[in-house]
Amino acid sequence: MDKKKDLTPRIILLGSITEDIIDLPEGATFRSLGGILYQASVFCAFKKPVGLWAHLGKNLVNEFRRLTSGWRSLSRAAVKVVSRPGNRVHLYYPPRGEREEILENVVPPLNLKNLARRFSAGDFIMAVINSGFDFRREDWQWLVKRIDCPTWLDIHSLVLEPILGQPRRYRSLPDWPDWARGVTFLQANQQELACLLGNPQEKPTLGQMIDFSQQAASFGVEAVVVTLGRAGVFLGEGNKGEILAPPVAVEPVDTTGCGDVLAAATVIGLKEGQPIRDALRQGMELAVVAAQVKGVEAIFQELKNYLDNLII
Repeated sequence: MDKKKDLTPRIILLGSITEDIIDLPEGATFRSLGGILYQASVFCAFKKPVGLWAHLGKNLVNEFRRLTSGWRSLSRAAVKVVSRPGNRVHLYYPPRGEREEILENVVPPLNLKNLARRFSAGDFIMAVINSGFDFRREDWQWLVKRIDCPTWLDIHSLVLEPILGQPRRYRSLPDWPDWARGVTFLQANQQELACLLGNPQEKPTLGQMIDFSQQAASFGVEAVVVTLGRAGVFLGEGNKGEILAPPVAVEPVDTTGCGDVLAAATVIGLKEGQPIRDALRQGMELAVVAAQVKGVEAIFQELKNYLDNLII
């Protein structure tokens, strides 16, 4: 989108920019740009060089430019404006249980083969499946085989039915190894992991999470990260697994994007050489901060203030 030269070494974000319509449990509704911008907001709040690679619907261009105008470390060079409307998703949060999602528009998938030559060994690739239509499985496999840098993959919407205009039900995903093979870090939440295990209706046990971590390791995955909401985060490294408790219990304003903030903050720690356990604790702390506000813009400002207070 812009012509600024990418800063290196960079964090590269692959995913989708979405227009989110969010219905909260208490009945309030608000709108925000979201998707991959949740992760980008964290990197930019902490002034980390980040390249955003996504398709952007033409109807969202002006809002995207305004929203990210103060994100000084963000490269938009690989954001491509497409002629059709951008991704639009309606999220319904019930008082209890999993949220319901209706995807109303979707942009064309990224062509990862065209982007591959622009990676360097110092990069860290963070890929998020925001819609399930973000990029093709065969292109992702092709890319992972040809790059020499760490990769973080968030499964996310891949476990939802690939449909538009109606509620998307969770589904089993027997081909998950084809997505995970060769990935360094694999992320899911508890519901998404249930889909990977083949039973979307059954809450995974700690033993099942450890078994999954061991299976993922056989495909080259170094660590599995499963967000558990108020219970914290499961960290699996091969046949070892543990649940990391959250730093403090808070009543959230909005949980949308909290897992994204946790993951992005964890990647910052990993890039700085922290062990993944320490990086995840940092991520959980920032997820708590993010849960006190709603929307990407507010999260960016809240995290920026958090960093400024640390410096003071």
